[in-house]
Amino acid sequence: MGEVFGEVYGTRYSKASISRMIEYLRTDVEKWLSRSLEAYYPIVFVDAIHVKVHRKRSVESEAFYVVMAVKEDKTREVLGIFNRPSESATGWNQMFQALRERSLRSIGLVVADGLKSLEDALEETFPGTSLQKCVTHLKRNMFNKVRHGDKGELANDLKKVFRTGDASYTPEQG
Repeated sequence: MGEVFGEVYGTRYSKASISRMIEYLRTDVEKWLSRSLEAYYPIVFVDAIHVKVHRKRSVESEAFYVVMAVKEDKTREVLGIFNRPSESATGWNQMFQALRERSLRSIGLVVADGLKSLEDALEETFPGTSLQKCVTHLKRNMFNKVRHGDKGELANDLKKVFRTGDASYTPEQG
């Protein structure tokens, strides 16, 4: 870390200084991860990313559950990042329970990859919440169901339907 700071900022720090900075940061991160949330979010996006993590003498891939919400005023907020050894029903359940413990009571719509384990955990923790598969995962699933030669035509059709960057494009047109 000291070398990285030296290269980036032109100042080298001792191991003790780096340890103090990390400890200071750790406290801030822990406060952020445990802060109270709003009781309701209209839209919540969830996904797990897999990152290689150094643990003692080995490097292993671990799941990081990332949760981002759209608030009623249409601003966005990262609700949390949760580390688990792997992506599983138990992990999703723990993640949703942790959000509930931080005052979240209701979600209008969850957008996710549509894994069955996620759907089950959502229903258990926030019953009745609608789940929508994200466009990227929806497209991937569609591409998996067509012959290789037809994927180009499907891609062109999907571009016409999913015009997400065009504010003038209405749901009725879709």
